[in-house]
Amino acid sequence: MMRLFRISAVALLVLTLLPACSLFKKATDDTPTVIEPAQITVHNRNVLDVNIIAYRGPERIRLGTITSGNSEVFTLDERIVINSPIIRFVADPIGSPRTILIEELTVFPGDQIELWVPIRKL
Repeated sequence: MMRLFRISAVALLVLTLLPACSLFKKATDDTPTVIEPAQITVHNRNVLDVNIIAYRGPERIRLGTITSGNSEVFTLDERIVINSPIIRFVADPIGSPRTILIEELTVFPGDQIELWVPIRKL
């Protein structure tokens, strides 16, 4: 009688723990989540070539250079926008001491943004 009680207790314990184990496996699924990067299209209407800089708080991130009258597409990695989505975009004209604030925006992964560097005389 005691042996039958032990076997049924073990069987009950196994039947109770099996569904919990299968739920645990589903919760730790290893499928990677794909986050699309944000893309910024910048149109340079200025007479000078400009360096485009993104400021995220005190961090300065140089995106690249655009020649006068052209456009460029810059990709912002998700690590740039994930923690602090407010980014200030600045154009730094080459050969001029003055910088141009283009825009301060909230940018999230997957955003498609267009910015224009305004016309400014030397």
